[in-house]
Amino acid sequence: MGQQLDATIIFPALAFYTSMRSQMNNWPIGLSALTDALISLRRIEDFLLAEEIQPLPEPDPSCPWAIEIQNGCFYWDRIQGPDEDS
Repeated sequence: MGQQLDATIIFPALAFYTSMRSQMNNWPIGLSALTDALISLRRIEDFLLAEEIQPLPEPDPSCPWAIEIQNGCFYWDRIQGPDEDS
């Protein structure tokens, strides 16, 4: 090549190499984030373009209760806490 290397050539080249190296180290992280964003956008698009679900039927205004239980028997087992004696 025939050129003599001095500080005016070496220092800018070294600074350029250092800045490019840090950018190239971030390339896989950026690519991963981009693919995650594209997948998320596709999911959001699918959700927004999906068919509407059927609305729930209106409650019968003549019935005052939503649920009615006749002859029901309920019980719960007692669970002792850590500070209670056995």
